[in-house]
Amino acid sequence: VRPMLDKIAGALSNGIVGFVAVAAGMVGNATAADMTAANIRTFKTCAYYLPLAGIVASLVVFLLTVKIDENMHDHIVEQLEERLASEETNKQ
Repeated sequence: VRPMLDKIAGALSNGIVGFVAVAAGMVGNATAADMTAANIRTFKTCAYYLPLAGIVASLVVFLLTVKIDENMHDHIVEQLEERLASEETNKQ
């Protein structure tokens, strides 16, 4: 599953970069001298600030929802040990 997700992410990232370039006016024979202040602001917003906001929002959601303490760790280890033991029993 992971290779498929990596390929999908790569395809989406290329599409997003293309969209940002077009939205910022980087089309055709455009050069750096052709970029207006609005185009540069659009590029910075789409390429830097929106992803940064997404990363910060993801961090906040992660910190508020994922709670792993000693008890949770013990419970996870228990489940893994049971799963491994049942797999070993099924192999024999």
